[in-house]
Amino acid sequence: MFAAALIIQSVCAAQTGEKFTKKQAVAFALENNAELRAVKIGIEAAKAKLSQSGRLENPVFEIEYGNDMPFNDDGEYELGVKLAQKFPLTGRLSKEREISKIDVEMARTEYLEARRLTALRAELAYISAQEKIAIRRIREESLGILERIVENAEKAASAGEAHTLEADIAKSEAARLKIELAQAKIDAATALIALENELGLGDSKTLEITDELKAEKVPDARFGADVLERRPDYRMFKLAADSARAGVALAKAGKLEDVEVGVFFNHGRESESDAMENKGILGLSVAIALPFNSYDGTIGEKLALRRQAEARAAGKETSVRNEIRTWLMRAREYEKALDEHVKTAETLSLTAYENFMRARNAGQADIQQILKVRQNVLETKLARLNLLARQAESVANLNAAMAINAKLN
Repeated sequence: MFAAALIIQSVCAAQTGEKFTKKQAVAFALENNAELRAVKIGIEAAKAKLSQSGRLENPVFEIEYGNDMPFNDDGEYELGVKLAQKFPLTGRLSKEREISKIDVEMARTEYLEARRLTALRAELAYISAQEKIAIRRIREESLGILERIVENAEKAASAGEAHTLEADIAKSEAARLKIELAQAKIDAATALIALENELGLGDSKTLEITDELKAEKVPDARFGADVLERRPDYRMFKLAADSARAGVALAKAGKLEDVEVGVFFNHGRESESDAMENKGILGLSVAIALPFNSYDGTIGEKLALRRQAEARAAGKETSVRNEIRTWLMRAREYEKALDEHVKTAETLSLTAYENFMRARNAGQADIQQILKVRQNVLETKLARLNLLARQAESVANLNAAMAINAKLN
């Protein structure tokens, strides 16, 4: 019920232009992403194949008729009726069904992997939109402050308290910031479109995000067998090995082909001693194919595919282990860098700006020094924002590596 309410709320948000939280955006993407829906159809196809697997072939009904009309035309004829059915002797049908069951599980696992990646892409797209919108706001704020500096410089120049060159320098800096702000607006709009694409929204929808960009809690990430069991991409390699193993058993079963068993009835009239006699025969027929084809090539192919899948599974285990190590290290290091940035660079830049503004008011600092310090404040804020985004992205990737970023069932 909670999930349904969340989805309904997300749908309403998309239709009315209301806002998405990051959690709502991920949930909405898992329900509305077109590529994910396409992958899910593969499960239906695999199930349909399973429903057809393991069935006997259709029985064969044969009718034969012949007479001597083209020859003696004595009224002789023969009519034969036969009903035959093929039966496997080596459990071939059950092995076919086993492979189809593995195919269904493979399709489900592929869908779960698509869910994992869709959730990650949606979360990363949301974080990117958060970052780009925050950059736009910071540049808007910085431009507003600089425009006030320009206004004060012009007033001072008009009153003869400062040289007009200072006002021109401030105007030039403001013009540069306007160009940077225009680029920031384009980047923010582009990031929102990318997020809309992950959510499956068209250009007729309006999307707003509500969550502010912040450092995320780093999970206690430890590699183990439970992680591999949660990772659909690892399970796909294991299923591929199982499928190859079942394929070997099926190929071995194919060495002896199906036995055909039939019931037949023949009736006819024959000329015997210048008299016509009716004859009828009821019998049983059995046809066995000679096992000349050993299927050694097919068996060898399946054995090679099984070894390949097992090798890939082993390689994937190492890859997952290192993936978790990488993102855990990045998340923690960005967290440390962020703490250090807030304690030192951000505090120092703001303090320097306040001191220079007091010196400016006292006539002890020129406009170039003020602009330089102001630019340092802007760059410090942008650097903090970059650290926040990279830390949040690292945690998102870490959760995806641990397969805990989306409900996988």
